[in-house]
Amino acid sequence: MNIERHDKLEPTAAAPLGIVAPIINQVTVHQGVVYVSGVTAHPIRLGDIKQQTSDVLAQIDVLLAKAGTSKANLLSAQVWLTDMGLFSAHNEAWNAWVDPHNA
Repeated sequence: MNIERHDKLEPTAAAPLGIVAPIINQVTVHQGVVYVSGVTAHPIRLGDIKQQTSDVLAQIDVLLAKAGTSKANLLSAQVWLTDMGLFSAHNEAWNAWVDPHNA
């Protein structure tokens, strides 16, 4: 069994939104599947939900590239919003980012 782990976040690192999380790897590859976790908007660039979503998606692009893949190969995504009233604005940024041929 081969597991690759990349981009380790340490609890002492500058945590997004001031939250100190346990040690995690933002990218884990197992049996050809890439898992991305722990991606949040950067606190110094917080804006509206569209800006935050765009920031997170840009980070995901970088992490996927490091793992040798791209958003064209997405299998699943989990999105956490603080207010479902923000969903429409979030979805605008998501729809602008997602691969239209592999949505």
